[in-house]
Amino acid sequence: MEEDCAILSGNRDTALATKKCCTERDCQPEDNSWQTQINSRKQCAKGWQSFPVVIISLDGFRADYLKNNITPTIEQLIQAGSHAPYMYSSYPTKTFPNHYSIVTGLYPEAHGIIDNRMYDPEVGITEEDHRFTMAHSENTKWWLGEPIWNTVQANGLKSAVYFWPGSDREIKGRRPTYWFNYNQSASYYGRFDKVLDWLKLPDSERPSLINVYFDEPDGTGHHFGPDSNQVKEKLLFVDGLLNYFFTSLWRSDLVNCINAIILSDHGMQQVSQDIFLSEHIDTSGMEIFPGPVGRIMLRQSGMKSEEVYEQLSCQNLPFRVYTRTDVPKRFHYSSSNRIGDLVIDGNPGVKIWKDNSSSYYKVEGDHGYDYKIQSMRSLFLAVGPDIKSGFKCSMPFQNIEVYNLIADLLNLKYRAPNNGTLGILHPIMVKPPNPQLPDRMRLERCLTRNEETLQFCKKCAVGLFLPPNEVELTTLVVSQQKANLCYVTTANYGLLYDRNVSLLSSIYALISPSQKVTEELECSVSHQGSSACKALTEREQVLAPRNISLYALLPFTENEFADKFTESDLSWLTAEWRCPMYDSFYQKVWLYLLRLIVRYTQLYRNILTIVGPIFDYDHDGLFDSDELASSRDHVPSHYFCIAARCSTHWTPENTCSGEISTMSFVIPHKREILNCQERYDYLLMHTARVRDIELLSGLRFFDLWGVQEALVHRLHINEELWPLSSANVTQAEPQTSERISAALDDDSLVRPESLVDVDLKVGLAQVQNGYIRTLTTPFAQLMRADTTMCRESVNVLIQLAKVHYRAHFPFVALSDRHEENERFSWSELLFIIWYQPAIVNP
Repeated sequence: MEEDCAILSGNRDTALATKKCCTERDCQPEDNSWQTQINSRKQCAKGWQSFPVVIISLDGFRADYLKNNITPTIEQLIQAGSHAPYMYSSYPTKTFPNHYSIVTGLYPEAHGIIDNRMYDPEVGITEEDHRFTMAHSENTKWWLGEPIWNTVQANGLKSAVYFWPGSDREIKGRRPTYWFNYNQSASYYGRFDKVLDWLKLPDSERPSLINVYFDEPDGTGHHFGPDSNQVKEKLLFVDGLLNYFFTSLWRSDLVNCINAIILSDHGMQQVSQDIFLSEHIDTSGMEIFPGPVGRIMLRQSGMKSEEVYEQLSCQNLPFRVYTRTDVPKRFHYSSSNRIGDLVIDGNPGVKIWKDNSSSYYKVEGDHGYDYKIQSMRSLFLAVGPDIKSGFKCSMPFQNIEVYNLIADLLNLKYRAPNNGTLGILHPIMVKPPNPQLPDRMRLERCLTRNEETLQFCKKCAVGLFLPPNEVELTTLVVSQQKANLCYVTTANYGLLYDRNVSLLSSIYALISPSQKVTEELECSVSHQGSSACKALTEREQVLAPRNISLYALLPFTENEFADKFTESDLSWLTAEWRCPMYDSFYQKVWLYLLRLIVRYTQLYRNILTIVGPIFDYDHDGLFDSDELASSRDHVPSHYFCIAARCSTHWTPENTCSGEISTMSFVIPHKREILNCQERYDYLLMHTARVRDIELLSGLRFFDLWGVQEALVHRLHINEELWPLSSANVTQAEPQTSERISAALDDDSLVRPESLVDVDLKVGLAQVQNGYIRTLTTPFAQLMRADTTMCRESVNVLIQLAKVHYRAHFPFVALSDRHEENERFSWSELLFIIWYQPAIVNP
C-alpha cells in the first residue's frame, strides 16, 4: 500500500511531498511555494466570488500529537489560519457518531448514530436488519438529522464527498451531488486528486462543499497505541499527504481559492485493562455492546435496569454505571432508545466486554471515553481567504459547532435545526455574519398570590421587594413556553417564579458592590392569616412519606431561617422560594455544593450564584411541559447551579469589567450519590454548559454581557472545578477528592470570625451566638435586640446598611469609623432587611 512509503526515518524533514516513495533523508517537497502564497493572503487567482469549503478528516488525530513536532505542514497551516487549542468530541467519542455529529450539528442521541454498532427493532424486518454496523448501515431509518451536504443542495448548491459516514446512504431522499461507496483501499493520494478535479469543474458544476476522509492515524493507533513509533511514522505520512494536497492546489492556482477545515473526530487512549461483565453479573439474555463505553440492552435477561445498576455500582470497579435516564446531562446520551437500558462509562484505559469469548480481541489503543479526557481531544484548524490568519480560539468547543461554521462560510440562507450555537465560531471569520440577537421578553413583577389578604402601602409596588437590580431579570430572555415567569428583586437577591406550576424557577445572589437599600423598605405590610402557610403545610405532609422536604436553595434563605417568617408578611413568598428535595440529597450533595461556593468567596470574593430546579422527566435535554412537570408532583428531576466570578467587581447590571470565570452544574435529584462517588468527583462529573442549563430550564443567562463574551461563557466546559487555594491546589497538582476534602477541613483557609457556614443555622440565632461581638456596642446592641424592634432603631440599621454594604460576598466591610478588621456577616445584614416589614411602632 502507498502508506508504507511513509515509514521514514522519523525525521520531520522527510515528510512525503509527492506520490513517489520517499525513503531518503534528503527527500524534500518539490516546491514550498504554497506556504509563501497562502501567507500572502493574495486574492484567488481564479477570480471566484465565493470559495468552496473543503473538510478534511484525519480519523483519530489526537490534538496533542502536534507536540511530537513532526507535522510541519499542519504547523504552517496553523500559522496561516485559525485553530483551536483542541476540539471536544461528542459522547461517546467513536468514529461514526462523531463524523455524523460534525456534518449534522447534532448530538448522537439526536442524529441516531449513537455508536459504531447498535440494535434497533424498529429498523427493518429481520434480526439482521435490526443491527447496525459500520459495514451494514443501508437502511435510511438509521440516519436521522440532515447532513450538511443535503443542506448545501437545499440551498441550490452542489456537494461532493469522498468517503464520510452516511455519505453513501440516501438520507431524506438525497445523497451528495458527487459521492463514492466506501473503499478502504482507495488511494489516499487519489482522494486528493479527485478533490482537485472537482475544484476544476466549471462554475455550474463545481461543488461548494467537499468532504474527504482518511482513516489514519486511527488504524495505527488502535494496533500499536498512541505513543508508539508506528503512530509517529503515520503522523509523518498524513502530514505529507496535506503537503501534497496544498502543493497541488498551488500548482493549479487554487491555494487561495478554498476555505479548508482540517479536523479529527476524536483522540486515542492507551488501553490498560479489560473488564468482563460476566464476572460481575449474570449476562444471560443480555445484548452487550463492548468498548470504552459499554451499553447493555436487557432484552431476554428478565432483569430490570435498577437491579443491574445495584449489582455493578459501588463495587470499586473502574467505571461508572448509569441507567439510561441517569446518564450525566452533559453527555446528551439519554433520549434515544438505541442507547439501551444501561451505560457503562469506563475510566481512561478501561475497555468493557461481555465475556472472554471469541468476540473479545486485544487492542493497544481505543477511544469512546468521556470527551473531557485529555487523550480524547481532537484536532481543529481552518485556513483560507475567509479565515483569519494567525488566530487562536479563546477556548475549545464541541464538534457540533462545525455545521454552523460551514453554513456561515457558504452564506447558506437555510440550515437545518441543530444543537450548535450560532456565532461561537464567528471570531475565526474575516467577515462574520451579523450576530442574531434573540428577542427579549420583559417579565412582569410578581404580585402576591393572595392579594385579598395582603394590603400594601401605596408607596410600595410589592412591599418588601426592591427594583435596584431588576435590570438583569427584566431583560432575561425566556422561551415562549416560559412567558409565565415573574420576577422579584431585593438589594440582595433576585428571584424568578413560575406562575403556571407555582414553583421557584431560579434564584440569584446579586453581589454588586453598588447594591443599595431604598426608601421602599420603610413601607409596612399587614397580613392577616394568609392561606400560604396552610398550603405549605399540606404540601410538606404530602412529600414527607417520600423523605422529601422543602428547602431554600441558597445559604441566606436556608430552611430554618425561612421558617421564622411563616407567620409573617413574607409567608407566601417563603413558601414558594423553597423547593422539594430529598432530605439525603440536600444533606449529602446540595449543602456540599453550597459549602464549596461559600469557601470560594473567600478566595475569589465576588461570586454571582444562580440556582434553580429542572424538570426533564422525558430525558430529552429540554425543559418539560407544565403538564409533565405537574404529573411528578412538582418534584424536580435535577437542580442547577451557575457560579461566576469576576476578577474586578460586578456592576449593578451583573457585568464585569475584568475577566469572568464560570462554573455550572446539572445535578440529578436522587436519594443517593450515583456510583458512590466522592462528592467532589460527583460534582465534576455533573458539570454542564450554561447553554445546557438554558435548554433544561427555559431561561437565558448573561444577556447583558457582550454577545461573544456571553457565548464563550454559555458554552464553556469545566474540565476541573475552581481551585480552593492557590497555595494548596495548583495547576501543577490536579485537584482530587482527597485534596478537596482536606482543603475543606482546613480551618486556616476559611474561618474568619464572622463566617457564615452553610452547615450552621442562619439568622437571628447566629447573631445572638456572638458572630458580631467585634462590632461597636450600639450597633451590636441593636442587632441583639428583641425580634420586635422600634422603627427608629431599624432606620438606624438601614442607614448603616446603606453606608456599609460595599460587600465582597458573603462579607460586608464596615465603614472607616470602625477598625478595618471588623466585619459582620452578609446574613446578618439580610436579617435587618428581611425582618424590617414586620416591625411594629412603639
